[in-house]
Amino acid sequence: MMDLLKSIRRYMSKNARALMSSAPDAPKKRSVSMSHFYA
Repeated sequence: MMDLLKSIRRYMSKNARALMSSAPDAPKKRSVSMSHFYA
């Protein structure tokens, strides 16, 4: 279970960094993905 949480957290941080670097002018997409993560 802890491994799963760790992998999820790692995936989230990686995804957030990729989103910020690839789409700095698309905050809507970023907020949608963040709400998807925290839903």
